Parts: sequence; structure tokens; C-alpha cells
Amino acid sequence: MKKILICTMALLSFQSIAGGGGSPSCNGSGETKVSWPTNDPVFEFCYLGPEQSSAADGSSLEIRDVYFNGYYAIERSHIPMLFAEYDNGTCYRDWKNTDASFLRPDTVENPTRAAITTCDASVSPTQVVGNCPFQDVSQGGSGSVGNGGDCVSGVTIEKYADHMVLTANHSADWYKYSSRYTFYLDGRIAPRFGFGNSTGTLDDVTHFHHAYWRVNFDIDGSDNDQVFIDNSVQTTEFADMRNQGANTNWTVRDSVTGRGYRVEATAEDYLVTQPTTGDGYHPVDIMTTKYKTIGGNLTEYSDTPGQNNLFECGMAAGNLVNGESIDDEDVVFWYRAAVKDIADIGLVCKFAGPIFYPVGDWDVFNPDVIFKNSFDN
Repeated sequence: MKKILICTMALLSFQSIAGGGGSPSCNGSGETKVSWPTNDPVFEFCYLGPEQSSAADGSSLEIRDVYFNGYYAIERSHIPMLFAEYDNGTCYRDWKNTDASFLRPDTVENPTRAAITTCDASVSPTQVVGNCPFQDVSQGGSGSVGNGGDCVSGVTIEKYADHMVLTANHSADWYKYSSRYTFYLDGRIAPRFGFGNSTGTLDDVTHFHHAYWRVNFDIDGSDNDQVFIDNSVQTTEFADMRNQGANTNWTVRDSVTGRGYRVEATAEDYLVTQPTTGDGYHPVDIMTTKYKTIGGNLTEYSDTPGQNNLFECGMAAGNLVNGESIDDEDVVFWYRAAVKDIADIGLVCKFAGPIFYPVGDWDVFNPDVIFKNSFDN
């Protein structure tokens, strides 16, 4: 009787900590569920392509309700804010909900040719690649990369033995942006964004691009979030800059279970810190805020006038980071990637983006181990 009671308590303990092996439903409008690997999945989540994505003017490739080893990790990750900022004072906020065609991978399972977006084809600083099928600028513009029969829009998936890649390609007129998420068996998640130009328009003006990921790490639920800069816990909202020499990292962790994700910049993210335009539109790389609603509606990226208005040409950080407590709250993490295109030599596409590393105990529940240890006692 004692052994049975111990086993039952162990199972209940697992269910209370791990949520009983959670999995997303993906019943929302436009959502598609993906599980990887197909058998005994490590990651399960919902995704939306750019044309189905949320936020004003879309938010690129969007992932929702991410589970890692059955534990809830991310409520939503997307890019609701995207800007093109020129040295001549011109500035645009670009939309992120118009699909652009790109070359699909040759197969989903273990492809020999990965997806090729506008950014993947744009390897020349002076030659345009056009639309899919792209001009082969590596061969002086003669010939094409792939063929028209392989051009698709929306989201493609590539499943390999140790990682999975989701890819999308979208346009804001002549600008073509690529968005990817790579998921690894060890729990890493690598968002990556490419900034491309398909026609050469305004290539004669030095300019910057800014993309802001908004990530709601709801690890083991929306409450009890703690945020760290390196190993120092933060209790109020903050904005931060990347410091290459310091190699700063940021962690969002559940204070009860100890599980979390650490965000680290990649080398590309340190190439551009502050724009040289002098307009002060984008003076921030990192923002951590309390999840903000008014009247039950999410407002922090809706741009409702007077309600956290983020403006047309810049990230008005002070309208998000306004001193609220983030100690054991529902916290949202913002991350900026920026690139610089120098006049007349800026057509080679540039990628940027962070890596998310799991911290804490995300191990898969193994009843055999628990039951064996219980009986041995």
C-alpha cells in the first residue's frame, strides 16, 4: 500500500509541475500545429504565416503556444514592429503581412536543398535578384536560382535529425524580408530575420532596418516571471543596450519551477548599435515590460492613440517601459535586430537575431525511473 501511495504521489507531483505533458490545440484563426520529431515530439507549437499574423500591419512569421518536452514555454513570439530609416531623414514603418514567394525545400524530411528566400539569393552588394525564381547573381545575373515550379508562399518546414526550420518570406513593396525559427533537440530556439531588397529601389541612400521581436515567455504559465540581466534580478521594467565587450545576456524564468530561457545576442546583432541618422528614433535594443492591457485588450503593439502609441518611425520605448513592477508578474521581452545598408553597395542581404537557451530542469517525465526509485525505497 505504501509503495502504491508513493507512486501515486510521484505521478501527481509530475502532473502539477509539468502540466501533465502539455500540447497546444492550435484552434485559433490561421493557426497550424507542428510537432517535431514526429514521434515523441520535443517541440510542439502553433504557427501563422505573415498573412495570418497578428498585430497592426501583421507581425511576420509568428509562433504561439510553444511546448518544450511538454512544458509550456512561449505564449507568442513575433515581429510587430519593423522600420526602414534613411540618412536623408525619410522613415517608413513597414508592414509584415504580405507574403512573397520563395523557393521551397525539396522535401520536408531531411531535405537536400533548404528553402531559399530573397535574402538567401541576395549575395551580391550591387545586383538585384528580383522575384522568385530569383536571378543567380553569383553567376553575374545570368540564369536563375531554382525554377518557377518550386516557388511557394506562406511557411515551409524542414525537419532534420537534430533541428527543425520554419521559413517565411514577405514583402513591403521593394523590400523583401525573410523570417526563420530554428528549433533544436536540446531546447534552443534561434529566431532569425533577413533584410533584403529585390529591385534596388532607394539603394542609393544609406539606411538602417530595425526589427523588434516581441516574445511573451509564459514559462509554466503567465505568472511568476522573473527577469535577470546576467545574474542580477530586475524588479521594474527596463530598457537596455547590447554591449559587445560585456556579452550581456537576459533571462526570463519562472520563480516557482526554476525553468526559463536565456537570451543571447549573436555576432550579427553587435554590428549595428545606434543609427548615425541623429534622429534618435531607435535608442534601445532590449525592453522588458509588464504585459499591458487596457479594458482587457492587448495594447502594447496595437498603436491605439494615447495607449502605448509606438509612433510611425521609431520605437517610443518610454510608452512601454514606464516603471511598472515585473517581479513575479506576466512579463514581455522585446529584442531589436538592426542592419545597415551603405549607399550603392547595400543589396547583399543581412541576417540578424538572438538565440534562446533553456535554463533549469526541462527533462522529460520518465515514470519508469520514478516508479523504480519509489519501489526501491
